[in-house]
Amino acid sequence: MLVDRLLMEPMSVKNLGLSSNPDIRDDGIAHLVGLLRSNRSITTLAMHNTGITDQGIGLLADVLCDTKTRPALEKLYISFNKSITDNSLESLTHILEQNQTLTLLSLQHCSLSDRARQRLRRLNKKKNKKKFKLSE
Repeated sequence: MLVDRLLMEPMSVKNLGLSSNPDIRDDGIAHLVGLLRSNRSITTLAMHNTGITDQGIGLLADVLCDTKTRPALEKLYISFNKSITDNSLESLTHILEQNQTLTLLSLQHCSLSDRARQRLRRLNKKKNKKKFKLSE
């Protein structure tokens, strides 16, 4: 598996593109979280259409908001994952509130309600620090 190889061999990977791999799902995110904890060189992570669910967003929030092992991730693309719903709202707000390195979060064409999208937009505007792409 790619993540295992990246964990074994020290590499300076800045951009990791995993988009259009719908079988990655949350199991793959669990492996990816380990990589993000140990590899601080990754600044861009593209995961459009990878089958991520609310559970996977929770795993990402845990690593992105962990003050001890916080990765250097600056750009996170998680659009076109229809299994990201309002159930991930708490995790997404946690990322927007707590993470200090993320400058772009692309969360387009997921299954968030208008109310959830509005809440995220308000929070992002209040924080006024992240480029935030959110649409339906």
